[in-house]
Amino acid sequence: KSDQKFNAEQQAVISRLAEFGDATQEKDFKKICTDYLSEEAAKLGGDCEKTLKKSGDSIKTFKITVTGVKLGKDGKTATADTITDVNGEAGTSQPISLVKDESGEWRVTILGE
Repeated sequence: KSDQKFNAEQQAVISRLAEFGDATQEKDFKKICTDYLSEEAAKLGGDCEKTLKKSGDSIKTFKITVTGVKLGKDGKTATADTITDVNGEAGTSQPISLVKDESGEWRVTILGE
């Protein structure tokens, strides 16, 4: 069994995604739009909160598990390999892209399909 160790930056990405997962579980779409999505991602669909509410209203339980984190050479981008578990259904593996904003916070840019 390999015990994968994550460096501090990878840990920051994992923590951020855990908070993002909690906000999704709580259906706090406003918080997701303002705190966890990049500016570009928040603009998708026009009204971020409304767009998320449409897709997120059916969520009863949401859990995100990070299985790996690849950091970009520039230190400002990352891709997290994740498994999401929605409403108790064994999750699908999907990559989530993140970007570091001016204040040094990791923000989700693209959720895998």
